[in-house]
Amino acid sequence: MQIIKPGINVNFMGKRYIAFALSAVLLLTGLVAYIVRGGLNYGVDFSGGLMVQIKMAEPKDVSDIRKVLESVNLQESTIQSLGKADDAVYLVRSGKLEGINSGTLNSDITNALKAHFGEDSILEVGR
Repeated sequence: MQIIKPGINVNFMGKRYIAFALSAVLLLTGLVAYIVRGGLNYGVDFSGGLMVQIKMAEPKDVSDIRKVLESVNLQESTIQSLGKADDAVYLVRSGKLEGINSGTLNSDITNALKAHFGEDSILEVGR
């Protein structure tokens, strides 16, 4: 089975200036987007910060968890629900570590969540 039939003559070299122009436009578009956005958007993995996984007994609203985490200086965190809604697993990412004692962070989060949601509501908090 032949994909390209014999005897077909495509003038690739004649179209090289069009290809150069298209490549230049794409490169310039990428460079402008890079400058306008202020550089690369690094995640917690590359920029530093923390990532905590919280397993709760029953699903909670993300906004309620955010309010509780404000007391632990994690107000500018990204909170994401993992898995199904019934799994009640949440991932907390924060790039800012100012005013946070990373040594006691897990216990601080656990205590704050237990104080708000109840003693049996938190199953696990880990990094």
